[in-house]
Amino acid sequence: MPPARHRPRQRGFVLITVFLVVLLLLTLGGAVLLSTQSDLQVSGYDREASIALYAAEAGIAFGKDFLAGRVSGTGAGAWTVLLRSGDALLCNPGSGSTPGVLPKANNPAVSYDTARSASYRFCIHNNALDDRYFDSPPTGDTEDSDGMVTIESYGFGPGGAASHLTVEVSAGTTSRAVGDYFQGGGDGRKGAVGESTGQLRTVTTSF
Repeated sequence: MPPARHRPRQRGFVLITVFLVVLLLLTLGGAVLLSTQSDLQVSGYDREASIALYAAEAGIAFGKDFLAGRVSGTGAGAWTVLLRSGDALLCNPGSGSTPGVLPKANNPAVSYDTARSASYRFCIHNNALDDRYFDSPPTGDTEDSDGMVTIESYGFGPGGAASHLTVEVSAGTTSRAVGDYFQGGGDGRKGAVGESTGQLRTVTTSF
């Protein structure tokens, strides 16, 4: 029997079909690879943001420990001695009518977890709503009239991740109180609850 005339065409069609199938598989494989890489990258960003948050939380904890040893009584004036002390852990003064929120140059970052490249800096200032900031001239940077100060804590993680937590602390007799705070990072805002014990109580916290 003579060979079929259309076999060369059939072989060509099969070759094109196989080529298209292979091209489709390569495209799908590339899409899956890119999606996996993107997911891993986002996961890495979340991990770095979490490390920065934990470092900032450590700064808040050490700030509370520091304040526990520097409070002078309760209520109005409890923090005046500290605010006048010029301590390196006080924040850089602000405009006079508002407190500064950044640490001084002689208050460097503290390594919190070397293995994870985590560090923190914190500083303390009078709370912004203290009546002394509304005096003329304002004396809020050095005078406490309501028994409250603020801890500003900055946490740093790998890849340039950073977190900033602000906690207001009151010199009172309440043994326990809770507050909440937020950290920006990843795809949203992450909330947590903080508490304090002893003569200090967290009355307000914010992002």
